[in-house]
Amino acid sequence: MNSSKRYIRKFEHIGTHPVAIEQALLQAIKFHESLGPKRKEERLRYLKNYWVERVLELPRVVINTPLKDHQSCGIANVAIENISPKAVAEYFYDKHRVFTVAVEQGVRVSPNLFTRLSDLDALVLAIQELAAG
Repeated sequence: MNSSKRYIRKFEHIGTHPVAIEQALLQAIKFHESLGPKRKEERLRYLKNYWVERVLELPRVVINTPLKDHQSCGIANVAIENISPKAVAEYFYDKHRVFTVAVEQGVRVSPNLFTRLSDLDALVLAIQELAAG
């Protein structure tokens, strides 16, 4: 039954594996354990709230994410009325070097632990510019 047609291992990659990934994995796990999931959650929620609170009341800005702590953590979705999500994401990146992902109802903003407040300030500026027309 080990004919090449029926043997699943034929799909495995058998070439050289990147050593850096294997070497970094243990360090990544140690870093995660040293921070703890609660501190990571608090940091990500802080970053989301930081930028959302600065744009929440702007005209034409729609936050499509519930903001209560038990309903969201670090990711939020923002839309600008009358501008397609694709155009919003392209503007953020092209003009401010802020990477977001366009989805059907807006753009997904996903800060990471290392995201600086100045990076989020650039996002806020981009949102302000688009909202102002």
